Amino acid sequence: MSALPQNLSDMPADDRPPLESQHWLDSRDLAKRFGRRHHNILASIDAISAQCPEAAGHIRFSSHQVTAGMGGRRSVRHALVDRVGFTLLAITLGTTQRHTVFELLMTFEDAPARSDPCPNFGMA
Repeated sequence: MSALPQNLSDMPADDRPPLESQHWLDSRDLAKRFGRRHHNILASIDAISAQCPEAAGHIRFSSHQVTAGMGGRRSVRHALVDRVGFTLLAITLGTTQRHTVFELLMTFEDAPARSDPCPNFGMA
């Protein structure tokens, strides 16, 4: 049996689920919504990927450019998670935020498929 890829970009293009086929949540949005630092959300997603390689198809990593000190630019990593990926992430969140978790889970029920998984960040 071959090892599963750690993220969708490592999968052959024909095996990847299309982004349009499901609703995805961006780790940057999740960090803001839960009042967490983005790198902590990414650390939790990385732990999920390491502990549960079967979740690889439910997590997609990407990067975006940000302004660094002195006006330079650098790439910063972020992740997209589908319902399964978010459910696994929600397990790591505090119990005081269950209402927020429930609200976000309900967005999967009501959301039509989107071709732009990150509308707030202008990414395709």
